[in-house]
Amino acid sequence: MVGHTRLGGRPDLPAGSHWPARHGRPLSFLAQVDLGALAQAVPGSTPARGLLSVFADLREGADGIPPVEEFSGPLKPGACVAVRHSRGPRAGGSASCATYVCGHSSHPVRRLLLQLDFDPPLRFAVGDGGALYLTILPADLRAGRFDRLCATFDEG
Repeated sequence: MVGHTRLGGRPDLPAGSHWPARHGRPLSFLAQVDLGALAQAVPGSTPARGLLSVFADLREGADGIPPVEEFSGPLKPGACVAVRHSRGPRAGGSASCATYVCGHSSHPVRRLLLQLDFDPPLRFAVGDGGALYLTILPADLRAGRFDRLCATFDEG
């Protein structure tokens, strides 16, 4: 269904938006989070609406290791993890859209926003079987600010 939380498949990107890429290669779509459903399930967690779509570079490099497995830090353009926050219509029409990419932060009070982990029965893997964690400061979540997300890949 359009606009719902899901793993894999195709994201519900606003019409006219560009697929995130790194070095000219499209990133793989991993997951989509419906922020309205999050706000309803956890009242007061965030005023944000729309979707968070998570992408990562899962292609193996010359050393046989996908870039996402060595990534940790704040979101920055050109990184191997990208999170797109789409506001407005879920399908078609115009919408405001921003893309963020992330890495490591040592801030002690970050909260886990999304964990994508290896699941053999579902045949779902990020990299070679580790987990990708997206974290956020509680104040940023409450304010609906997704421009300070942080991503860390943890080897399984």
